[in-house]
Formats: sequence, structure tokens, C-alpha cells
Amino acid sequence: MTEEHNLPVPDDAPWINLTPEEIEELRNNKKQLSEYASKKIREKIIAIGKECMIRYDEALRKLGND
Repeated sequence: MTEEHNLPVPDDAPWINLTPEEIEELRNNKKQLSEYASKKIREKIIAIGKECMIRYDEALRKLGND
């Protein structure tokens, strides 16, 4: 299976003048950043979900006291 990417291959943009090793390093960095971003987004979603649950519980308590 070939991994999709939008980084240039050496013949796509000769003016960039990157070696195959440099291109591979960029691909690896892109993958690491994507994994990091996914982890951070997941953490934010969980934190927001917890905050919503806390507010929901508080609202239920207030309704119960009225």
C-alpha cells in the first residue's frame, strides 16, 4: 500500500532541490505532526465532554432544588 502525501517527488519541483533523504524526512515529520495533532484534538474533545457532563450535572442539581 502506498501512502498518500502532498510532498514533492524530486522530479515534481526541481527548483526546491531536495535530496530523496530530505523528502523522506519531511514525510516522516508530516506523519508525526499529524499523529500529534490527532492526539491533541482527541484530548480536547474528551476535556470538552467532561466539562459538558459537569455542567449537565450542575443543571440537574439546580432543577432538583427548585
